[in-house]
Amino acid sequence: MKFTLRRAQWEDLESLDRIYMANMKPQVDRVAVWDPDRFRRNYRPQEFSVIEVAGQLAGLVKIVIQAEDIYIGEIQIRATYRGRGIGKKLLKDTIVLSEATGKRLWLR
Repeated sequence: MKFTLRRAQWEDLESLDRIYMANMKPQVDRVAVWDPDRFRRNYRPQEFSVIEVAGQLAGLVKIVIQAEDIYIGEIQIRATYRGRGIGKKLLKDTIVLSEATGKRLWLR
């Protein structure tokens, strides 16, 4: 599936928070108490990219590139776009970047 990435903006916060909650709350609820404000407290638009498919918000990704490391902090895909290869392509592209730059790749 073709998708584009763009830098997140403050105006994206509501939509991204809904995706994060829909994806993460069921998982967290199994082992801990859900904190409904966690994403909002930690949201810094400059650290996230918005995933769009045909102009529609499909998810978010946080990839941090440092001097010696690259880490993937978040990949959150809206349920209606899962299973279409978006996450797989993001991971493959990040692996290629890591290999090309000689930087270690980490998942957080």
